[in-house]
Amino acid sequence: MERIKETAQFYTDESADTVDQLTAVQEFVQDQNHCCLCGTELSFNHKMDHLTLTVVEDAKCGTCHISLRTRSHSLQ
Repeated sequence: MERIKETAQFYTDESADTVDQLTAVQEFVQDQNHCCLCGTELSFNHKMDHLTLTVVEDAKCGTCHISLRTRSHSLQ
């Protein structure tokens, strides 16, 4: 009986860690997709350069009218 209780406690502790991780992931996604000044959802524009195989991503806030970040992603 004690072994069953220990096993149940192990699974309970493990699922609590998973909930914390999901919260951290959700917080990261919130930070990446919303303006740090006003909290409005960002507008993303992607430009593809077929010669260099890169994509340039621009994130802008429509409310603040500012460009928050530009990232370049290599496709190869």
